[in-house]
Formats: sequence, C-alpha cells, structure tokens
Amino acid sequence: MAIYRLLKIVKFDAKQEALMKTAYEKALRAAHIERNDPKTDLIASRIVHIVQRGEANMWHIVDFALQDLRKLH
Repeated sequence: MAIYRLLKIVKFDAKQEALMKTAYEKALRAAHIERNDPKTDLIASRIVHIVQRGEANMWHIVDFALQDLRKLH
C-alpha cells in the first residue's frame, strides 16, 4: 500500500498515477515481495522519483526500481 500513501501526498496527473500504480504492482510481483514487507516503501519511493524525472515507460520504471532494490542486497 506504500504507493497509495505516497500518491496522497505527492500530486500527479491521472495518467501518471495509473502508471505508477501499475508499475508498483508489477515490481512487487516480479520481486516476490508481499505488501506488508518494508521493502515496499523503498520501491514506492523509487517509482515516484523515477516518474518525477520524466520516465513514462512502465517497464523501465519497474526495472529501475528493482535495480535499486538489488543494490541493497
């Protein structure tokens, strides 16, 4: 639910919000992360920053967010 909390604070247009929600769900599934895992906050935060920088390709967003997660391991 981390992305949904962030989207209440940081405002984006409807298209960007839909993109981030989809990327978030796909990233969690790809990394086999449960919603109650603290890593969801990192993924959500990275997705928001990636979209703020102008990325609009959902698969690139997922890949960049997961790259950051991999760096922690």
